[in-house]
Amino acid sequence: MLLPSATKRRLSQIALVAALFCVSLLASPLPATGQSVEEIKKAREDLLRDSADLDKEIEVQRQKLLETSGQAKTLDGAVRTLDASVKKIDTSIKKTEVGIKTHELTILTLAESIAKNRAQAARDRAAVTRLLGSMDATQAESGLERILVADELGAVWESLDAASSVRDQLRATAATLEAVTEQLSAEELAERVEKERLSQARKALSGERESAATAKAEKAELLAETRNQEAEYQRILNEKLAQKEKFEAALREFEEQLQIAIDPDGYPKPRRGILAWPLREPIRITQLFGGTAFAKQHASAYGRPFHPGVDIGAPTGEPIKAALGGTIAAIGNTDAVRGCVSWGKWVLVKHANGLSTLYAHMSGFAVGEGDTVSIGQTIGYVGATGYATGPHLHITVYVTQGVSVRRFEEFKTQTGCSGATTPVAPHEAYLDPMDYLPSL
Repeated sequence: MLLPSATKRRLSQIALVAALFCVSLLASPLPATGQSVEEIKKAREDLLRDSADLDKEIEVQRQKLLETSGQAKTLDGAVRTLDASVKKIDTSIKKTEVGIKTHELTILTLAESIAKNRAQAARDRAAVTRLLGSMDATQAESGLERILVADELGAVWESLDAASSVRDQLRATAATLEAVTEQLSAEELAERVEKERLSQARKALSGERESAATAKAEKAELLAETRNQEAEYQRILNEKLAQKEKFEAALREFEEQLQIAIDPDGYPKPRRGILAWPLREPIRITQLFGGTAFAKQHASAYGRPFHPGVDIGAPTGEPIKAALGGTIAAIGNTDAVRGCVSWGKWVLVKHANGLSTLYAHMSGFAVGEGDTVSIGQTIGYVGATGYATGPHLHITVYVTQGVSVRRFEEFKTQTGCSGATTPVAPHEAYLDPMDYLPSL
């Protein structure tokens, strides 16, 4: 019995693709784990339980920090808060380390399965090639030609039965090869996803360690500067405010001179929920956008009674999430220039819809410039770097057309920030974050 020529061509293509597929897969060596698949799975389950326990511990520490965040700002309170923050961050570091080990074990499990399926695919590919050759030999003549030349009719039937058997084997083997190929594709995709998660976890671990180091350094500097005196602590807070006023006034003066055309159709109209909250709920807004009472009281801080974003109170070390997927357009740290009191550590994310978001006063970074991030991905950690009298996140929403990153000396040399960078934009490029964030 003959197979249609189109079917034979299809099976030949399957054999060729399978051969190339297996060659490419076999080029990657199987990692030596020293553990069985069952042992790896058991270890992974133990790590997941450890992670759950650490989550509970972190939540208890977080609630304690939230309870003290609204208290009066005193030197003793600031020191105790920093100590508690470091403790919470250290616990988060342990959880991230557990997560990294979990990702590594998951990748090993996938690698074991991929290796088995690679071997099976190689066997199936060889079988398909062999059966195709057998079918070509069996079907060199048509059934009618065999009947006309055969000495015995029984030999003809045996030949036809053999061809039918080869055909059935070929179909079964091709189906197995297709199933194994699909399984391999799924496992390879899962492996790539897991490796990306592992990469993000390692960046997060680096950011958490940076956040803990920042908090420890802040405590040491605070105690050194104040000489453990409350009056000196209050003087430093007031000095920070005066420095911030000087910086913000210079920045706003520069921004008033920017001539950048903003296309009203180049970004989304206000709608709640276009952006996600960058911190976990409950959300505690400490200052809104625009002409708030605080902004009016400290109008010189902004060059006008205007606050260019939204402030959200949260403990030091709290993960900051991307409010929308996008690209890390820039990263800066104004604290790297002594005497430059501004955003501290900040990240600017450019989104595909024409918006950009700024996250400021961070204690650590979990991303690098040029990285692509997804919505909800950790990009950094809450802190009190730059001008901040307490840990919080400042988020600004810009029209991307209008925002650019400039060096401070471009607009004022007397700010003491020469060499540092900051996002700048004309007034009309600033948007109210509350118009795009979810409703509270």
